[in-house]
Amino acid sequence: MYKMIKKSPSQEHIGMFNMQESSNESFRNFKIDLSTLSGEQKQLLCDEFALEKTVLTYKEELFLTMPL
Repeated sequence: MYKMIKKSPSQEHIGMFNMQESSNESFRNFKIDLSTLSGEQKQLLCDEFALEKTVLTYKEELFLTMPL
């Protein structure tokens, strides 16, 4: 699942959610393996990035994406 964001996650968020960063010529992507997150972490992720928690229950990965 991809979610467009307007600003880069903080270093704290990158560490907290074990994000893997990558980029191409148009976008910067932050990959999150949802299976490694606790329920509390998923709730915080929803709160921080305006996600619906139900979506996180049936997806394995989340990509936060922002244009360069």
